[in-house]
Amino acid sequence: MDNLCIATGWHSNGVPANPQTAIDVYRPDWLVKWDELNHLPVAVPKILYISECSVMPYDTALELFNSVNYAVLANGYYHTRHDWSSSMLTGMMYAYNNNLDLLYIEQDCLVKNIAKAVQWARGNAAKMVYGFGDVSYSPTWAEHCFVYISRKYVEDALIKALYYKIDREAKVFIEVLWHELYREDSTYWPFGYGRKRVLDWNTDVFYKQQITSEDLEMFKRFL
Repeated sequence: MDNLCIATGWHSNGVPANPQTAIDVYRPDWLVKWDELNHLPVAVPKILYISECSVMPYDTALELFNSVNYAVLANGYYHTRHDWSSSMLTGMMYAYNNNLDLLYIEQDCLVKNIAKAVQWARGNAAKMVYGFGDVSYSPTWAEHCFVYISRKYVEDALIKALYYKIDREAKVFIEVLWHELYREDSTYWPFGYGRKRVLDWNTDVFYKQQITSEDLEMFKRFL
């Protein structure tokens, strides 16, 4: 997988943000396991965004990443205040500066057969790919736990994100804002389960968000 970088974000206050998510996702050694379970290629640059949190990853986990960014101050009412949005922007900026395609995988997301997912995105000349439709938590939500952005589109994607004006008083989920901003330029993954609980583990390629303890055991068995 040449000309590609992979980005993620780290946040933990010691307990799962979602009660069904496996506690392993928020333990200090998770990033090492995350790398192994996703079978991330060693030669591909990995970018990590760390927000303020009480549980920090081990040094061995940080060694996996060639660029680590720490968030020290809150970002006020701008949409980058969201941990996911901030870590995505970090990855987008790295990809732009190094002329690379970007693959973003959220902290609580695991992917089976990343190479085939990237091959599918490139084979379809996609600008941006994320989950939407049957895998969506809500009909208007983007499932952006697993996102591909072509290096040919990453500059436009950055400009849209940085200059997008939002209503500071409106309580709109970032998943809805993302879909509104990029849907005209996006393609949707034809595989994946997002937050769905029932999976066919024999499927050749898929991604899964908010993995449970049972999911973790199944990933170890099937990957």
